[in-house]
Amino acid sequence: MYIDKAADYVGQIQTINGWVYNSRSSGKVAFVLVRDGSGIMQCVVAKGDVEEST
Repeated sequence: MYIDKAADYVGQIQTINGWVYNSRSSGKVAFVLVRDGSGIMQCVVAKGDVEEST
């Protein structure tokens, strides 16, 4: 899915292809900006939901 088409998939689980443009963390939550050729999307990741190596 391209980022500029994300509004068409609200409420559904999708895979985004792109690269990490920027990231920052605040305690147990990380904010990852993913970019592709169509735009930038902020993703929110809870540390408890992913493996430590991720």
